[in-house]
Order: sequence, then C-alpha cells, then structure tokens
Amino acid sequence: MHVDVGHLLRCALWRVSHFFAAWPLGKIYFDFETRGLEHLPLRGGVLAAANHASYLDPPLLGNATPRVMYYMARADLFGGKFGGPFIKAWGAFPIRRDMWAAGGLKEALRKLDERKLVLYFPEGTRTYDGDLRKPMAGAGLLAYAARAPVVPVYIDGTFHVLPRGVKVPRRAKVTVSFGPPVDMARYRAMPASKETYNVIAAEIMAGIAALRGEARVVGKGSA
Repeated sequence: MHVDVGHLLRCALWRVSHFFAAWPLGKIYFDFETRGLEHLPLRGGVLAAANHASYLDPPLLGNATPRVMYYMARADLFGGKFGGPFIKAWGAFPIRRDMWAAGGLKEALRKLDERKLVLYFPEGTRTYDGDLRKPMAGAGLLAYAARAPVVPVYIDGTFHVLPRGVKVPRRAKVTVSFGPPVDMARYRAMPASKETYNVIAAEIMAGIAALRGEARVVGKGSA
C-alpha cells in the first residue's frame, strides 16, 4: 500500500498553521468569511475554479476549506532560492501559461485522480483592474479532462488587500464564496476541441461571475 508521505506532512502543516495562525489572522485582519462551503465536496478529487486578483488568493482560499489544497502557480515563481520551496511546501506546482497540455496539466490530473482538491485560475493571471478577465481555453481543457466536480469560487476583497504593484497588504474584508458544481456531463459528451474548451471555460467563468453578483448584493444589504 502506497503512502503519500508528502501529502501527510502537508496535512499536518496545514492543520497547525490553519488553527493557530491563518484562521485567527484572517478573522482579525481581514474579517474573513466563507460562504457556500456546502457546495465543496469533502472527499474525492475536486477542481476549484476561482477568480484571480492577488497573490493572497491561494492562501486565503485555502483558509476557507477544511481540505488540504494544491494549486497551479506560474512556473517562474519556482526559480527563487526561498520562494520556490516555500510555495511548493504549501501545495503549489508549476504550470506554463502557454503549455496547458504539458506537465502542469498532467500533474493536476494526477492529483485529482488521487482524490485531492486542486485550485486553478481560469483567467490565467491576476486582474489589473479588479474585474473578471476572459478565461483561457486551457481552463476548459482541464475541466474537460478532469472527470471530477468543477466548483466555481469567487474571492472578494483580495484586490483591495494586495493588488498588482502593492507590496504591503492593506486591511479589507475578504469573503470566499463557493458555488454549485458546474454541470459537466453535457460538455464531456462533446468532442474534444478548442471550441468545446472555450465553451466550458465560459461556463465556469459565468459561475464565478454569478457568485460575484451575489457577493455584491449581500455587501449592499449589510452596508
């Protein structure tokens, strides 16, 4: 019986940091809130598709779930002497934006087959203005190939906390909202093609956009 020692160590690291550091800090500094967690399966491979506004998105989204999370990160972020090993220890694995069908995609599918939670950003990069960007076709390809639930996620507030060009995080409320899984059955019955992948990517982004609309309505209601 194979034992994934790396995953077990990451589970221990996550639990210790979550309960004694990340969660208390998130509540105090960001008034952190999670919504719709019932939509995220607690077992089995799951692909979480989120908007991307800040480098803080992965750790704060990871703070919203009781599951250990793995996530795709830009390949050049792994080149540093300290930064690369640090983000790798927290579940990151590299992917090149122009090579979705190469190593990063295969690694994501492998982790999903191992019944793990994998985060990715369909937009491929952080937003410049806080708005949602057009998704990449590769985002649809991964969802098509995954054979796992695809759960849309909207992270609200991180663009105000740490957008592009800002070095020191600012205080702002951060909310992570999970939505119902995208119905992939009809798409996986379609032929494997770039057109299919684009349609899937658009559907995933529509789910994220719907969560953004709900977040804004709730925000106005509590103002």
